[in-house]
Amino acid sequence: MTSSDFVDVKPFRVLVAGYINLNVIDGSAFFLAGVSAMCARYPGVEVTLVAANPLRNLEVVNEVLALPNVTIVDPYVHPVGTVVEAHGGNLGRDAYGRVLAALDETKPFDAILVRDNESARYLVEARPSCAERTTVYVTGVRHVGEALSTAVRSDLEALDASGASFCVQTPTMREALAAQGMEGIARRCFILPPHVPDPGGEFQDVHRARTSPARLVYTGKFVTDWIPDRILAGFKAATSVRSELRLDVAGDQYRANPDDPHFVDNVRYLLGSSPRIKWHGRLPRAKARDLIRDADLGISWRSPALDSSTELSTKVLEYGALGKAVIVNRTPMHEAMLGADYAYFANSSTDYRRLLLELPESADVLGASARRCFEASRPHWYSSVAPGLLEALGCKRSLTGVSQAYGDLVQTDPDGGLVRPVVRGPWVDLEPDPEGVTSAEALARVQVLRQWHEAARRELQTLEPVIVKVPAQVPAADPKELAAALQEVALLSRKLEATREQRDQARRQLDNLRNSKLGTVQRKVWEVRGRGSHGSA
Repeated sequence: MTSSDFVDVKPFRVLVAGYINLNVIDGSAFFLAGVSAMCARYPGVEVTLVAANPLRNLEVVNEVLALPNVTIVDPYVHPVGTVVEAHGGNLGRDAYGRVLAALDETKPFDAILVRDNESARYLVEARPSCAERTTVYVTGVRHVGEALSTAVRSDLEALDASGASFCVQTPTMREALAAQGMEGIARRCFILPPHVPDPGGEFQDVHRARTSPARLVYTGKFVTDWIPDRILAGFKAATSVRSELRLDVAGDQYRANPDDPHFVDNVRYLLGSSPRIKWHGRLPRAKARDLIRDADLGISWRSPALDSSTELSTKVLEYGALGKAVIVNRTPMHEAMLGADYAYFANSSTDYRRLLLELPESADVLGASARRCFEASRPHWYSSVAPGLLEALGCKRSLTGVSQAYGDLVQTDPDGGLVRPVVRGPWVDLEPDPEGVTSAEALARVQVLRQWHEAARRELQTLEPVIVKVPAQVPAADPKELAAALQEVALLSRKLEATREQRDQARRQLDNLRNSKLGTVQRKVWEVRGRGSHGSA
């Protein structure tokens, strides 16, 4: 018995790419991992994620490592259609575009999503036939009223002429494109909103209420417009009045400010100068989310320079999805999302300090605000965004029979006839077939497929990934140290190979499960349940 005896799966192959360093814990890198995870939640979608830098740290891609239908391509380990050129040991955007073209030439993808205008342009220039399957996530349109750079305009015009499609993060960004004379692109853009992992339950399941809330959390970068120096200094000042306040901070990405040469040093000093501030350094996303869960209030207060941004902060949504209210700037976009009367708007140091001082006595207000943030995040959960994204990329509902969302199966009986279940991306198509099965049996088969997919994910999650790190350069004059370093590399290489073999074995075991008698028994169980539900309807 094969998997085709259970359900017909028509894979929808998606290439996800962007000239972004996946080793850095950053919103752009999490975007690529998040899109891959969203699409791969369906067994009928096969995702290929292409790195632009040698993969040395796996924190960002960790959420997709456990998914059996995701392939991560590191061109530096397995060169694809090109060699690493003289760019300081890294691929340039032109070479990265040719890597994507070579991958598509090997076996064309159904859809290609590229977060980088320039790389997308190099891709379609190297392989024009892929343009109509390519969607560009537009970058470089940062602020309302800000003129587009010559490079951004040139890339977008070339991509438009090639026949590529476009998406943007917010309607505000689409309007900004139209205002800059890009009306044609703006009309054809679809919205790919910022997205965050599902919380794993409803508000009452994720919200943690304290009678005297006092814990705050900041997870993110230390860059000027994120004003970490003002956030930390304001918190430190507030603790001189409210000593019960605590702040957890996660992150290690600093960006120097040429206009303030002391910016980085000041942030480092503030992180270590108060016993009520605990800096956790670089954390994997799962650990950072644990910090958020244990907090009472998140901080995403930023510079007024970002009030005119065309983008919505993913951090606000991540806090909200985990049942937390968040301190944010009062902007038209935030008012539209949270309401003009939202309690935790701050547009000045005075506003910010007042909110901190009021926190220990504002449990009721905090709870109501947290619920508002949770509900505002709901349209941005992976499960909410994924079906629309895949449909925009070309994986549409069937025009014949009955299409149902894979994540929300409902018992149906189209005209009482027999059907054939077909899984395509986020859709389950029940196509009329005189040699098929009842709809209850069809949906039972799809449920078995879902169980296998989840079993594969759980099995692969138990295998700890091994990161091979090249040791620091050893002086040639010390052969003993060099030999020791080479032995360490060899040992780590063997561990990596063993891990790969474990994963291959896990996949083989799952394939055997699919072809075993257990699958038949499980189908019968679901068939009986399905008939019982159908008969009582």
